[in-house]
Amino acid sequence: MNIVEQLLLVGFKDPVFPNFNPKNNWFGVSLYHPDVCFERESKTAIFSLNGCLMNTDITKEKYEELKPIFDEMKAKYICLRSGKEIIYETYTGVLPSEKILNDFLN
Repeated sequence: MNIVEQLLLVGFKDPVFPNFNPKNNWFGVSLYHPDVCFERESKTAIFSLNGCLMNTDITKEKYEELKPIFDEMKAKYICLRSGKEIIYETYTGVLPSEKILNDFLN
Protein backbone atom coordinates (compact mmCIF):
# COMPACT_ATOMS: atom_id res chain seq x y z
CA MET A 1 0.00 0.00 0.00
CA ASN A 2 1.47 3.37 -0.98
CA ILE A 3 1.52 6.52 1.15
CA VAL A 4 -1.56 8.05 -0.49
CA GLU A 5 -3.57 4.85 -0.05
CA GLN A 6 -2.66 4.99 3.65
CA LEU A 7 -3.88 8.59 3.88
CA LEU A 8 -7.18 7.71 2.21
CA LEU A 9 -7.63 4.67 4.45
CA VAL A 10 -7.56 6.81 7.62
CA GLY A 11 -9.98 9.43 6.32
CA PHE A 12 -7.91 12.03 4.45
CA LYS A 13 -9.78 13.45 1.46
CA ASP A 14 -8.96 15.60 -1.52
CA PRO A 15 -11.88 18.06 -1.65
CA VAL A 16 -11.18 18.99 -5.28
CA PHE A 17 -10.86 15.47 -6.76
CA PRO A 18 -13.08 13.05 -4.81
CA ASN A 19 -12.46 10.22 -7.34
CA PHE A 20 -8.69 10.48 -7.01
CA ASN A 21 -6.79 7.30 -7.96
CA PRO A 22 -3.63 6.87 -5.84
CA LYS A 23 -2.25 4.20 -8.17
CA ASN A 24 -1.88 6.46 -11.22
CA ASN A 25 1.60 7.78 -12.01
CA TRP A 26 3.46 9.22 -8.96
CA PHE A 27 1.03 8.47 -6.09
CA GLY A 28 -1.81 9.68 -8.29
CA VAL A 29 -0.10 12.91 -9.27
CA SER A 30 0.64 13.31 -12.97
CA LEU A 31 1.30 15.82 -15.72
CA TYR A 32 -2.49 16.19 -16.13
CA HIS A 33 -3.13 16.45 -12.37
CA PRO A 34 0.14 17.84 -10.93
CA ASP A 35 -1.05 18.63 -7.42
CA VAL A 36 -3.12 16.99 -4.72
CA CYS A 37 -3.86 18.25 -1.24
CA PHE A 38 -5.42 15.84 1.26
CA GLU A 39 -7.10 17.15 4.38
CA ARG A 40 -8.38 15.68 7.64
CA GLU A 41 -9.24 17.96 10.55
CA SER A 42 -6.19 20.25 11.00
CA LYS A 43 -3.80 17.98 9.07
CA THR A 44 -2.80 18.44 5.44
CA ALA A 45 -0.72 16.28 3.09
CA ILE A 46 0.49 17.82 -0.18
CA PHE A 47 1.98 15.99 -3.17
CA SER A 48 3.08 18.19 -6.04
CA LEU A 49 5.09 17.71 -9.21
CA ASN A 50 7.40 20.62 -9.96
CA GLY A 51 6.40 22.31 -6.71
CA CYS A 52 3.31 23.92 -8.19
CA LEU A 53 1.56 23.62 -4.82
CA MET A 54 4.07 24.11 -2.04
CA ASN A 55 4.83 25.92 1.17
CA THR A 56 4.79 29.64 0.41
CA ASP A 57 7.15 30.51 3.26
CA ILE A 58 10.24 29.51 1.24
CA THR A 59 13.19 31.83 1.75
CA LYS A 60 15.24 33.28 -1.09
CA GLU A 61 18.24 31.23 0.11
CA LYS A 62 16.20 28.02 0.12
CA TYR A 63 14.86 28.81 -3.35
CA GLU A 64 18.40 29.36 -4.69
CA GLU A 65 19.45 26.03 -3.18
CA LEU A 66 16.50 24.28 -4.87
CA LYS A 67 16.68 26.20 -8.17
CA PRO A 68 18.48 23.39 -10.07
CA ILE A 69 15.69 20.96 -9.15
CA PHE A 70 13.04 23.36 -10.40
CA ASP A 71 15.02 24.30 -13.52
CA GLU A 72 15.37 20.65 -14.48
CA MET A 73 11.67 20.03 -13.76
CA LYS A 74 12.57 17.33 -11.23
CA ALA A 75 10.83 18.69 -8.13
CA LYS A 76 8.58 16.24 -6.32
CA TYR A 77 7.22 18.12 -3.33
CA ILE A 78 5.82 16.33 -0.30
CA CYS A 79 4.60 18.18 2.77
CA LEU A 80 2.90 16.81 5.88
CA ARG A 81 1.51 19.61 8.00
CA SER A 82 -0.44 19.76 11.24
CA GLY A 83 -2.04 23.18 11.55
CA LYS A 84 0.76 25.60 10.66
CA GLU A 85 3.51 23.24 11.83
CA ILE A 86 5.37 21.41 9.07
CA ILE A 87 5.97 17.85 10.22
CA TYR A 88 7.82 16.74 7.07
CA GLU A 89 8.84 18.51 3.87
CA THR A 90 10.94 17.54 0.87
CA TYR A 91 11.36 18.81 -2.69
CA THR A 92 12.99 15.63 -3.98
CA GLY A 93 10.23 13.06 -3.47
CA VAL A 94 11.93 11.22 -0.61
CA LEU A 95 9.18 9.63 1.44
CA PRO A 96 8.96 10.27 5.17
CA SER A 97 10.14 7.56 7.54
CA GLU A 98 7.60 5.04 8.73
CA LYS A 99 7.66 6.62 12.20
CA ILE A 100 6.97 10.13 10.88
CA LEU A 101 4.17 8.82 8.66
CA ASN A 102 2.57 6.75 11.42
CA ASP A 103 2.70 9.68 13.86
CA PHE A 104 1.09 11.90 11.20
CA LEU A 105 -1.64 9.36 10.38
CA ASN A 106 -2.71 9.04 14.03
